[in-house]
Amino acid sequence: MKRDVSAGEWVRTADGVAKQGSGSTDKGAVRLQLPYQPPEEYDFEVEFTAVAEQQSVGQILSAQSRAFSWIMAGNKPEAPMAGFELFDNGPTSRPSEAAAPMERNLEKGRRHVSRVEVRKAGLRGFLNGVELVNWSGDFKRLAPAPDSKLRDDNHLGLRAARNAIFHKITVREITGTGKVDAGVSATTSVGSSGATVAWTDWLGPRLAKGQFANRPDLVVEKDGITTNQLVTGIPFDKGTVVRGPVRMTYLLRESEGTQFVFSIDPLTYESYRAEDKGSELRLFRCGKDGANQTMLASEKIPAAISRTAERTLEFRVDGNVLRATVNGTFSLSAQDTTLATVSGSFYSIYINKGLLLKKVEIAD
Repeated sequence: MKRDVSAGEWVRTADGVAKQGSGSTDKGAVRLQLPYQPPEEYDFEVEFTAVAEQQSVGQILSAQSRAFSWIMAGNKPEAPMAGFELFDNGPTSRPSEAAAPMERNLEKGRRHVSRVEVRKAGLRGFLNGVELVNWSGDFKRLAPAPDSKLRDDNHLGLRAARNAIFHKITVREITGTGKVDAGVSATTSVGSSGATVAWTDWLGPRLAKGQFANRPDLVVEKDGITTNQLVTGIPFDKGTVVRGPVRMTYLLRESEGTQFVFSIDPLTYESYRAEDKGSELRLFRCGKDGANQTMLASEKIPAAISRTAERTLEFRVDGNVLRATVNGTFSLSAQDTTLATVSGSFYSIYINKGLLLKKVEIAD
């Protein structure tokens, strides 16, 4: 890791990568270059714990030949800001369309999840599943602060003025393919999830073996499987623990949608669900047989994602943080603050009458 340190003190610990020592150096902001160059469009997510009570934590990004930062808890501790900088040559502490006030400062000792979605048209910044900034415009308005530049502007990085531990770093490639530095594995370069994810076909081999032939509620078609019932479940194999992520490819046709079920606790029957309702993406928690639903997040699916075209729904559960993505471009996140930790597994898929389920995959 020594070669990747741009400034400050960074060490590997049992919990991740930790920033230690002073919040600034004679080389500027304390920062670490990650050995990875992102593609044109991507999501950059970090899970971290703030060890100190004050000062900022951030991610260094690269897009459209511009380097810039996503900063959380910028400005004064009593008036924290989040935003992208430099924006129009100004820091996050200066009000702009690329910055916004935070309801509260980063809580010391709490594990936070920060995600930045980089797209051709703009940027979205999230903290613990809540969108803080949604900006679109000309990326020429963004620039790196002179004291926060990495050795190479095409790489991603971390920066922190306060001491913090970065537990997990994940990059999801949306458009294009990123580049891992020579001599570094993808898993090592961007954390436990890797820059890319290898997927294993779960449904195909079971269809080939005729595993669903004795189920009258399921109808096997040339390109997949459907149901003649209003709704039916397809459980993952008993005895197999599926932690995810998982994803399915399908055609809605005349159906009312589909959902993944993540079992929180088989004793209480509680579960998390990610559901594509056709025009809406939902994340919720529910009890036995889907009762006592608690909506965690919901959002209309953009018109650009056609109802009649093939769709892919991906679902991830990391602790009590949920994330669903449709077609790799539209994402919805939520954090279930009623539960401190979650250690369940994926249980089943539910499909509604008419939907054609074409593929189910599990991340290796």
